[in-house]
Amino acid sequence: MSGGLRAPPRALVAWACLILAACGGTSEEGPGPAEGGSDIEAVVTPDATVTDSLAVGALNDDLVPAQLTADVGIYLLDTSSPRYVERMSPDEVLRRFGVAKEIFAGVGVQLRLRFVRFVRLTPEVLEIPANVMAGEPGGRVDGLYDKSRQQRSTLSPQAEAVFEAIIEPDSLNDRTVYLVGMEDVLMAWFRQEDDGSWTLQSDPTNALSFPSYTLEDRIPRRLRGVITIQNIFHTEKIVAHEIGHKLINVSHEYRDIAPEHEVQAEGGLMVYGEGTEMPAGAEGRWHLERLLRSPYLYRIGPDGRRQYNPDYRESGHYADPIYADSIVGSLVVR
Repeated sequence: MSGGLRAPPRALVAWACLILAACGGTSEEGPGPAEGGSDIEAVVTPDATVTDSLAVGALNDDLVPAQLTADVGIYLLDTSSPRYVERMSPDEVLRRFGVAKEIFAGVGVQLRLRFVRFVRLTPEVLEIPANVMAGEPGGRVDGLYDKSRQQRSTLSPQAEAVFEAIIEPDSLNDRTVYLVGMEDVLMAWFRQEDDGSWTLQSDPTNALSFPSYTLEDRIPRRLRGVITIQNIFHTEKIVAHEIGHKLINVSHEYRDIAPEHEVQAEGGLMVYGEGTEMPAGAEGRWHLERLLRSPYLYRIGPDGRRQYNPDYRESGHYADPIYADSIVGSLVVR
């Protein structure tokens, strides 16, 4: 999850992934992430120019108007950086989007690809810090989602500047999922030391989903659908997994596996491994029910208009009222 770096002992990293659902793990199919991480202090505000696009119409030929659908837009950087070119093949991005389409179609949700566009940033920005922490761990709060509320992760100014440049203004910005290819995205997280104290650190990642259960409303509304991909070769299901974070609004968890940093297990879409299941009911941690209530989903009604699911009633946290009883446990931090 944290970009292929070796994780600290499991008891010490339970809160690493609560920040931004940053995904990586320790095994890779393609080139690995850069070692270490660095903070970017000065905010660079780039201009973005769309330089090319790919035809996507054929990928939407199977869509059914009355079926639940999520719109996805893809932005890839127009850059000559060897590292980016090596890890973000457009052909592989499209292929893994196709894998995601098949996975979500299995539970009755369509993915509609709105576009694939290549963007040149001037000045070029390839690496961004994902987040800054407005709070810190403390007290006797044990649940991952409670810790997330307590630490109040916020979109970093540099990430906001880059996303504002890349993602074009649109009336449906806040209802669209955007896959943005970056070279490196650094995730800030708290590591607990042996003496019980907490240390803030930053690590590179293979992908980040910026889900509402971490950022809540601490991201501009029109950017809330953003997901970054830094290494499309990381896993076969990388696109589906990241979209799952966004639409289901959960961390790495599956059936009797509580949400944690890195969860290597088979069976579920939301854990590492080859599994793609989104189980229903309490025994499945309500993944299917949460997916079907996502505010990013819509149907085309008889009048030809989009009928979206209700939006978050609070800030989009794990127990937002739109999920009703489709939660595990209860939040202590309100």
